[in-house]
Amino acid sequence: MSVVGVATNMGPCGLSADSDEISFVCYRDITTGTVIDITDNGWETSNPGLWGNKEGIVRITRVGPTVPKGTVFTLHATNLGSSWDYQMWPFQGWLTTHISPAGGNFNLEMGGDQVYILSGGTWDFGAGADVASYDGKVLTGYNTRSVWAADGTNNQSNLHPSLEPCY
Repeated sequence: MSVVGVATNMGPCGLSADSDEISFVCYRDITTGTVIDITDNGWETSNPGLWGNKEGIVRITRVGPTVPKGTVFTLHATNLGSSWDYQMWPFQGWLTTHISPAGGNFNLEMGGDQVYILSGGTWDFGAGADVASYDGKVLTGYNTRSVWAADGTNNQSNLHPSLEPCY
């Protein structure tokens, strides 16, 4: 899986301010029941070996028929003011669920942010800040900044060790 495009703050494009889009392509068929998690929680944001848990996680489940490999998918994260709406395009046959424990939303920051796409696991959000774990597979990571370097903020993280840096 690869990220092919990220757009933050889609307000100038006619959507509400802070709305985001992220497009990605899968190299395998997406079959009914496939679960994909997309998060802007960072890896080792504040604690070595652990995920952040203050931002958003959108769980996407394929409930429709198989979608062939090579199809580009787009997650629309729309700021509705008091809440957020998450939809997939093509959005027929997808179930999107916001599963963030601290009420954080998937909202990419214009000043820099990371995106991780994961599958096949469950989250343990822990009892403190930035102490989440995930037991599935990290499929890909994307950073809107030029370097991967955690700095204790929500806008920067380290690169997960299962991924190779690509420049």
